[in-house]
Amino acid sequence: MPTTYETLRADIVSAMKARDAVTLMALRTADAAIKRAAMDLNKEMDEALVVATLRKAVKNLADAKVEFEKG
Repeated sequence: MPTTYETLRADIVSAMKARDAVTLMALRTADAAIKRAAMDLNKEMDEALVVATLRKAVKNLADAKVEFEKG
C-alpha cells in the first residue's frame, strides 16, 4: 500500500501528463511544504510528518479564507 507521500508524487505526475496546471500547482506546493518541514525538523519524511504538514496547510488556507472574507 503506497504511503500518502508516494500517492502525492504519483498525483503530481498524473497532473503533469494531463496538463492540469491548477492541480499541479497545488500538489507541488504541498510537496514543497512537506520537504521544507522535513528539513526544518531535520527528520526523515514519514507518514506522521506528511499528515501533520498537510493538516497545517489546510488550516492555514481555511484561516486565510476567513480573513479574506472579512476584508
